[in-house]
Amino acid sequence: MNSIEFESFEIKIEVFDLKQFGQNQMVGIYSIGISTLYRNPAHEIFNNWLPLVHPKQGLEPQGYLLASAYVISPTDRPPVHDMNENNVEEEPDEFGGVPDDQLTPEQLQARTERKNRIAVVSKPEIRGKSYQLMVNIAKAEDLALMGYPTLDSFISVRTGGTAQITSVMKNQQKPQYLSRLMFPLHFPFFNDKIVVRVWDKRTMATDTFIAMIPEVPTENDYFNINFLQSKGGTMPFRWFNLYGIPAEERPSGFQQQFLGYKKNIIGTDFMGRVLMSINLTQSEKPELMVVPLTTQREPPIDKYLLRFDTYEIQEAKDCGEKIFVKFKVGGFQFKSNDAFIKTEKKSKYKNTQQENKEMQGISYTWGKAIQTKDEKLDLPADPQQIPDLIVSLHAENGKRVAYIRIPYSEKDLGINRPKWYTFKSVKQTDNNDVPHSFFLVNILFRNESTVFKIPKIIVKRDFQVYYKLYAYFYAGYDLCPDLYSEDTLASFTVKIGGQYVELDQPQQGKNPIWNKMFQKVVKIDQNLEFASNIIITFVNKKKSNSWFSSNHIGDICIPALTCKYEGDPNFQFHHIGNSGQSAGRILAAFQLIQLAKNQEKDPNILNETPVPIFQESEFQEKLAQFPVFGIRNLKQKMKDPKLTVQVPFPFHLSQTENSTFYNKDTCDLIPAQREILENDRSWFGGGIQDPVFLKLVSLKVYLPHNIRFYPQLEVSLFDGQNKSERYICSISLIDVAQTKDQLLIDDAKYFFEQGKIYDDVQINAGKEEDLKEEQDDFQQQQTQSDPKETAKPSQTKDTVIGKETVKPSQAPPSNQSGKSSHLTNTTKMSILSERPDLKIQTSLKNKGIQNIEVKNMEYLTLTLNDIQEKRKENKEKEKKLLGMIKKYKGHYQKFDQLKLLIKREVEKLKGVEIKDTTYFKGTNEVDEDEGYDYGRDVLKGPYEEKLAPKIPFKKFALYRLSSTKYGLIGNPTDAIIKGDIRITDCANTKKSEKHTKKSKQSKASNGKNSVKDVPDKPEEYNFDLFDEGFLQFFNQPYRLKVRLYILRCLNLAAQKQDIDAYHKMAGLSAVCSADSYPEIFIGESGHDNQDLIKHITDQDRVIENTLSPNFFRMYELDAELPTDWKMKLHIKNKGMFDSVIGSIQIDIEDRVVGEEKLKQRIAYTVYKERFEAEKEILKYDDSMKAEKRKGYLSGQITDLQQRIENFDKKFKVPVEYKDLKIEGRQQASQGTVEMFLEVLPLDIARDIEPAPLQAPLPQDYEVRLIIWETFEIPKVATKKVVDIMVTVAMDASATGKDAEVTKETDVHNGSENGDGSFSFRMKFPLVIPCPFPRLKMTVYNFSPFGSNESLGEATMSLKPYIYLFQVELQKDCREMENMKCHLQKSNSLTPIILVKIEDKFQFK
Repeated sequence: MNSIEFESFEIKIEVFDLKQFGQNQMVGIYSIGISTLYRNPAHEIFNNWLPLVHPKQGLEPQGYLLASAYVISPTDRPPVHDMNENNVEEEPDEFGGVPDDQLTPEQLQARTERKNRIAVVSKPEIRGKSYQLMVNIAKAEDLALMGYPTLDSFISVRTGGTAQITSVMKNQQKPQYLSRLMFPLHFPFFNDKIVVRVWDKRTMATDTFIAMIPEVPTENDYFNINFLQSKGGTMPFRWFNLYGIPAEERPSGFQQQFLGYKKNIIGTDFMGRVLMSINLTQSEKPELMVVPLTTQREPPIDKYLLRFDTYEIQEAKDCGEKIFVKFKVGGFQFKSNDAFIKTEKKSKYKNTQQENKEMQGISYTWGKAIQTKDEKLDLPADPQQIPDLIVSLHAENGKRVAYIRIPYSEKDLGINRPKWYTFKSVKQTDNNDVPHSFFLVNILFRNESTVFKIPKIIVKRDFQVYYKLYAYFYAGYDLCPDLYSEDTLASFTVKIGGQYVELDQPQQGKNPIWNKMFQKVVKIDQNLEFASNIIITFVNKKKSNSWFSSNHIGDICIPALTCKYEGDPNFQFHHIGNSGQSAGRILAAFQLIQLAKNQEKDPNILNETPVPIFQESEFQEKLAQFPVFGIRNLKQKMKDPKLTVQVPFPFHLSQTENSTFYNKDTCDLIPAQREILENDRSWFGGGIQDPVFLKLVSLKVYLPHNIRFYPQLEVSLFDGQNKSERYICSISLIDVAQTKDQLLIDDAKYFFEQGKIYDDVQINAGKEEDLKEEQDDFQQQQTQSDPKETAKPSQTKDTVIGKETVKPSQAPPSNQSGKSSHLTNTTKMSILSERPDLKIQTSLKNKGIQNIEVKNMEYLTLTLNDIQEKRKENKEKEKKLLGMIKKYKGHYQKFDQLKLLIKREVEKLKGVEIKDTTYFKGTNEVDEDEGYDYGRDVLKGPYEEKLAPKIPFKKFALYRLSSTKYGLIGNPTDAIIKGDIRITDCANTKKSEKHTKKSKQSKASNGKNSVKDVPDKPEEYNFDLFDEGFLQFFNQPYRLKVRLYILRCLNLAAQKQDIDAYHKMAGLSAVCSADSYPEIFIGESGHDNQDLIKHITDQDRVIENTLSPNFFRMYELDAELPTDWKMKLHIKNKGMFDSVIGSIQIDIEDRVVGEEKLKQRIAYTVYKERFEAEKEILKYDDSMKAEKRKGYLSGQITDLQQRIENFDKKFKVPVEYKDLKIEGRQQASQGTVEMFLEVLPLDIARDIEPAPLQAPLPQDYEVRLIIWETFEIPKVATKKVVDIMVTVAMDASATGKDAEVTKETDVHNGSENGDGSFSFRMKFPLVIPCPFPRLKMTVYNFSPFGSNESLGEATMSLKPYIYLFQVELQKDCREMENMKCHLQKSNSLTPIILVKIEDKFQFK
């Protein structure tokens, strides 16, 4: 669903009266807006009564529907409610929730009496107000023709589930509608959108959509009813501009398909404008109708001036010998003179043109006679009502091929200077942001008086001078997302002003480190805004075997003006653009330094030999350690999985000329999986889906002093028998830099992550860079300024998205020398000056304040005293908020809502961002559960989030190479690598490897072992993934018992229609239902062990006809790590062909190593086995050192054995809620499972009994009701007296017998005033829990002959009193006070019956 549909679409609920013979009759309808529902708390409505209104039967509700609904985004969780939450029917507070201390004594007494009485409802009480919405549509102007010679327009308006239209104005492009469309609305608004669309009426075809008002709906416009109400309910008459896609440019099936094709469809042309207003007023009797509009008031107008100076268009394609441009503002349109071809850009090497397939473009120019025009316009005085400026590029044949849309609010329209604008193609494709061409033009569009004050300035061109270009190419990152590393041999050519610089020796791989600075003297325009941009073209020198593949990787276009500065080179990430997608990025810097007169002849200046950016002495030799655990979540099985890990060398540090410039290592499968593959004889379907490697990879790496320039570790996974199955992963080494200064790491990470952001218009095109040249510079020739007075352009960092500057501390090579500069580290002080937000974040982190986001730097001045005062203030607020929970619990009608709000405030005080109002990470005081007591903690969310910080390895995402779609690395997948990474000194690593080798071989006879070689403190026995002993521990199967406890499922996706609708209408079960049962799998299918239980299906115990089944079942299965790393739970629907409702996948591996006690137990076991092996080697060594060593080892072994045996067998895992998903549709939740999972080693599981588990048993109660009196019972029209009799019925869902229990009183005969006395007691059975515990009381006029006549009825809900009885009082019985029940009847009287629930709820 795109954003426009999200704001416009609605859920329309229609209720029908089912007829066995004949057409069903509509009872009523109700509409809920998708966006309105999402903006509700928790993105839901829960147990709300919705009034059903029939469109043809007035505004009186025809019934009420009790409904719950929610809408969630892919990142949200479905709301979860307690199992008893829907048993409490909240009653509205007649005083609107005003606190007690703000009420009058009379109001406070009334509220107290109400709390102590039983609230009885006869029908749903919906507190709200009625409103009249009036949409006044006056007229439209300049409407576009939609492919027909005439235009028959009308406007439709939809709100609250009801739509109305204006009259059709035939054959008019300036129609006068003069219509007032009136809609009834009822507060609260569950659909707060007003959707307005303009159409062209077609008699023999589908109506043609023209445009929508507004173009992009938001929650903060006048077409949102809540926003309209906040503005006083009035939007005065104003013009709304229409933008859309012209009929001749629309693809086939536009209205049916293309409106949902992209996230946002931005109009490419002006389609007209509409004058309208909106009014919202409170009304007791709102109406639905269309009436004529009698008055209207046009907004005031003002005089504006449009001035444009056209210069040049570059990179235009398929336009012919000449072109022209049209400028359009609303109904005003102006055409430029024709521009003719200036030059055609060609590849440097003509013989390789077909091989490189470089994109060619043509430049058009208006010549030296620059066209200058001034056009006067009459437009609205309000800037928000002024149409956007549409600039259209037309080919020689007159067809529009590209456009620019510039809003009036654009600041550049008020600056008198030429600027490069990017034309976008009018063709509607996957990516309409792909640049078509670039337009150099000076546009002024402002108030007439403002423009007249700005003199006309014509900038002189074609005055060329010499510049020296310095191009610093340090490294490439993730080049060619569709190719393997060995198939990538990237080379590049730098082009500026018809001159070229080419990489002398290409480097293989996707992450090459060039570390080269190129120099070139170029002759270009002195005014760099007119100079040709720097274009870097990347090609792949590796020959491809595919006929359809292209060796052209992509291009980077950099404005020449942004490269003119003095001082240090500004390193930035530049993305290589290809068809609007990123084909990789490079870390580079570019400088243009103007040469003095005759300086271009200096031999030192003419030297163009490439030199290293960083010298060899500026690199440190380190070791990158990467322990590989295994691969998880692969979709396809591999018959010969291979894993390669490599890291690039800097170009000039390669050992030989034919070096691959990479240090690499390979990983092999563990023996157990190799054996499976060797025994696998199947032709199809065989292989390993989750290969396990268990290897510590150590690679030599050269790192510069500046951690911003750290390389990436490249991991490649492929199938030796299927080359198409290939995955890659790039891991930055910045996170593991060897520095204690977190500030440097945070800054480098920020720089690296920002470099991943790709904006194809501002980076690939580059010509929309803000050129901050002052107007005075255009009136005189530029002179070479003093370097000391020349400042570095600040706009480079501010305006280029995804680019950050790297500023080495030393200057670039001077104009007099071609030698390389010596670039030192980025100092801490320079980073602090560039990133003061990092300075504050680091300072606050050191003081214990976490989760800080620094904004508005100019206003942020915190001292230590400020921080301490803020802490103290937040503590006091938190204490007060938590105290409110205890104070209002059981005494406040809307306590649950109050508690949610308090939780949110507490989390905000702690600095934790809450994305879902139903899941909190607060303290135990906030997280207390009010539902069924499971005897353990309850998490309103998955357990993985709590375990994540304790898991000893990281998860790195794998990307799949594909030629169908570019990405930063490739196409994302669900597959991950489990491992970790660190950087160590070579000497330390060698010592560690030496020690590990000695430990593995247990060579203690050399006498060098000592007590210091092993840990002697319990806290030092840590789980260390960089210790190969821990990886080798999992080489042998680690047996586990997996106990899954399924408590219940909530809100399952409906799977079947319940045909027994008659009995379901009362709410006993949903009309849409499911017959559900669980199925559980452990590990990978096809590799089962017959001695182990790895699959259980419970299809014989199906729970029928419910979307919220209560299972309360335990299943025990077997697992062996590391192969059986996952457990899959399917909730299935029983039918002719069983279908999966939803699935859950749980990582058992994470549960073992993330649980602190289980992880520590593994560490004890590894050290114990290591000591035993060493002791066995020393068995026959009788030397004094050996005896001392054996004694020490014996003590350690005994101590570790005791720690292993003293495992806490009473630890409990919490209850968690997990979302059910369908494979392939991970965004849509199919329901929620309430469960907990115990994963225990086999020896521990033998000693720990399964947790007792049973569903809450139904409890039998007895309700005793006393009917005391009746008051003002109406008489029958034909009689003077009334014979009163009362019947009471307990709902069938509450009796436990699936049938109503009805009791009746005796008859009070001859009542003249409607009063009757009974003192009659009744007893009813009540079974808890039940969905609808209620009593229905009916008063009759007794008739000895024929049927009794109903005089009134009332329904008493028992939910509030069950809650008080069970939760608050905890007693055997409860007695309620007398209360009066108002009966409902269609007459002017309000009959009353006095009742009492006596002896409380009597427990049997």
